[in-house]
Amino acid sequence: MTLSCPFCESEDVEVVSPWGGQIITCQMRCRTCNTYFEAIRKEFAESGSSPESHREPNGRIPLRESGSMPWA
Repeated sequence: MTLSCPFCESEDVEVVSPWGGQIITCQMRCRTCNTYFEAIRKEFAESGSSPESHREPNGRIPLRESGSMPWA
C-alpha cells in the first residue's frame, strides 16, 4: 500500500507521530507541500481491522499496543 498526500498527491510523505487523534491514525507530513494530515496506521490499513478487534478480554481497547502510557 502506497500512501500519498491527500492535498498534492505526492508520495513523498513521512510519519511525524505514530499516534494521531484516533487509535487507528498516525500523524503524517507531506515533504512536497509541507501539509500535515492523519492517515490510518499501517497495522489497521493492512489488516482491514478496526479497534474493536483489538479489545482485551475485559472489553477495553488498549491505549497503546506496546503497553506504555503517554504520560509515563
